[in-house]
Amino acid sequence: MSEPIAIREFFESYRQAFNRLDVDAIVGHFCTPATLSTNDGYTVWSDAAQVHKNIAALCNLYRTLSFAGAECEPLDILEQPPRHAFANVLWTVRRHEGLPPWRFRTAYNLRCEGGRWRILLCTAYEEKVTG
Repeated sequence: MSEPIAIREFFESYRQAFNRLDVDAIVGHFCTPATLSTNDGYTVWSDAAQVHKNIAALCNLYRTLSFAGAECEPLDILEQPPRHAFANVLWTVRRHEGLPPWRFRTAYNLRCEGGRWRILLCTAYEEKVTG
């Protein structure tokens, strides 16, 4: 299986986990330690419990903001063999109650461990969660 296909499958799995707001499944897509970078700064999660706490809070926020599901489109995938890759992803988040969708891009540095791709660094450079 070529790496771009495996990476696209990774993002499809990640999207499906988000569509279920399945905290444990989402967390399974992250390395530990992992880093989140935003325009306001960065956070390093040194263990799975910290990743879990953050993802649980994000899923709860999404529920309160009428999350109905998400679509993702990897725009750019840069392979960095043998164990790394970079992807820039366009997300569209649908919402209930006729609320307008969110569209934003997020970048990911991935690492392949034990034959599985995982997020090492997530750069949320466009995401702004609003009501």
